[in-house]
Amino acid sequence: MKYYIGIDMGTTHIKTAVFLEEGTLKLMLRAYTPQERDEYGVIYRPESLWGIVCGQLNEALAMVPAGDEVMGISVTGMAEAGLIVDRRSGREETNIIPWFDKRTEELAGALTEEEEKEGFYATGLRNSYKYGIYKFAWLLERNPEWKENGIWLSVCDYIVYKLTGRMVTDPGLAVRTYAWDIGWKRLRSGILKKYGLTEVNFPEVLESGKAAGPVNAPDIHTAGRRIPAAVAGHDHVCAAYAVCTAYEGIQAECICNSAGTAETYVGIRPEGKITEMDRRSGMVIGPYADGNHQFWLANISSSGQSVEWVRTRLHRTEIPYGELNQAVAECAAGPTGILYYPYLAGMGTPLFDSALTGAFLGLTAMHTWKEICKAVMEGTAYQSRYILKDVPEEDVLVCVGGAAQSAPWMQLKADITGREILVPDLTEATLLGAAALFAGKNYGEQECKRMLSRVYENAIRYIPDPRHTGEYTKTYERFLAGLDWITGQSSGRQTAGKDRK
Repeated sequence: MKYYIGIDMGTTHIKTAVFLEEGTLKLMLRAYTPQERDEYGVIYRPESLWGIVCGQLNEALAMVPAGDEVMGISVTGMAEAGLIVDRRSGREETNIIPWFDKRTEELAGALTEEEEKEGFYATGLRNSYKYGIYKFAWLLERNPEWKENGIWLSVCDYIVYKLTGRMVTDPGLAVRTYAWDIGWKRLRSGILKKYGLTEVNFPEVLESGKAAGPVNAPDIHTAGRRIPAAVAGHDHVCAAYAVCTAYEGIQAECICNSAGTAETYVGIRPEGKITEMDRRSGMVIGPYADGNHQFWLANISSSGQSVEWVRTRLHRTEIPYGELNQAVAECAAGPTGILYYPYLAGMGTPLFDSALTGAFLGLTAMHTWKEICKAVMEGTAYQSRYILKDVPEEDVLVCVGGAAQSAPWMQLKADITGREILVPDLTEATLLGAAALFAGKNYGEQECKRMLSRVYENAIRYIPDPRHTGEYTKTYERFLAGLDWITGQSSGRQTAGKDRK
C-alpha cells in the first residue's frame, strides 16, 4: 500500500493528513497555530511550529503499517509568513512574522506609483505590506549583520528545510516575496538593489511539488524509510489544483471557489505576459502549480466573516448553523429587497481598499432577522457576480470550504451569479491538492489522476433557478448603483479596477 502525507501550515491551524494512493483520507491531525506577540505585533515562534509538525508527522508515520510505502510529504500553507535563517549555520535568526502583521506598512507605502506598476507587471501582485521583501527589509533594518548570511524562508520553505536540510521554495511562494519575476522566472534585480540584497539572500526555486530531498531530521521517526519532501506552494493554489485537475474533461472550465472566512476564486489561464488589462481587472496573477499555466485570483475579504457576524452578533446568543440555514430556507423565494455590502474588512477585488466598510441598504420595519440573514448571503453572492463579471459565464464554480456545506447559500449563489455551483464531497481540498501535486511531479501524471479520481463521485450540483434569476439580475443592478455611492466612484460597469489612492 502507498501513502502520501500533506502538511498545511495555516493561519489558524496546522494540519497533517494521510492519504491512500487513490485519494482516500485515512488520518487528519489538527492543532491551533500558536500566536504570540512581540513589541510590534503578532509572531509565530519557529520552534513551536516545528514542534507541532514533528508531533503530527510522527503520529502520522506511526499509523502506516510496516512494509507499506510513504511516497512523500508535501507542504502547503500561508504564503507571505516567513523568517530569516542563517544559511551557513542553519540557525533561526528571527521569529516568523505572519502575513497579516502590519509592521511593514510604512516600507510598502514608500513605493512610487511607477514602482507599483512595475511590480505588478513583474509579479502579478498589487503592492502590499504582506510581502516577504518588506518583512525581510524591516528585520534587516534592526539587525544589519544578518544581511551577509541571512536567507528569507516562507513558513512552508522553513518546514521543508527542517525536514530535509535544503533551503528551497516554489514559484508561487517565491513571487509572494515581491522579488520574483514570474515572466522571466528570476529574481527582480531592481528591488533587490533597493534593499541592498542579492540572490544569495533567497532560496533556490524548484517546481511546485518537486522533491527537495529525503527527510533526514533526527526529530522525525521514519522507521528506516526514505521519504522525500517538497514545497507544494500556496494553499489556495493547491486547493485549485485538486478541484481543477480532477474536473478536467468533464465539461467546461472550472473555477475553484474556496469559501471560508474570506473567499477566493482561482481560475487557470495560459502562460503569458501580464498586461494593463490584467492590472485594470483587479485580479491577482500568479504561476500555477503545474508549471505550464498561470492562475488568476479574486477575493472577497469578508464572506464567511459576514455570516459569522450575523450569526454571532444579531441575537443575544449565537445562532447554530443548522438553525441559520433553516431560517434562510424559510424566507420567501427571490430577493429580500435588502442590499448588503460585505466589506467588514474592506474590499478586496477589484479595488483593494481596506478603508471601505460594510453597509445595508433598503431595510424596512417589515424585514425580519431571517431576511437579514438571507440578505447577508445574497450580498456575498452579488459581490461574487461583480468580481466575476469578465469571466465566461459557462465556467462552473466548484465550491469547497465551510460555506459549501450551506445548501441555501449555494443555491442563492447559483441564482445570483447565474452559474452552476458544484460542491464535491471533499473536506480537505488543499491537503489533497498538495499530495496529488507531489504524486504527479515525482511519480507521473497517472499517479496524480489516480489520487483525484474520486473527487466528484458524490458532488452536489446547484443549478440557477430561472424563476428567480431575472429578479436577482434586476436587484444586482441596484447593488451596482449602491456600490457607486459607497465607493464614491463608478462601480465599474465600465471602469472597474481603476487605480484607487
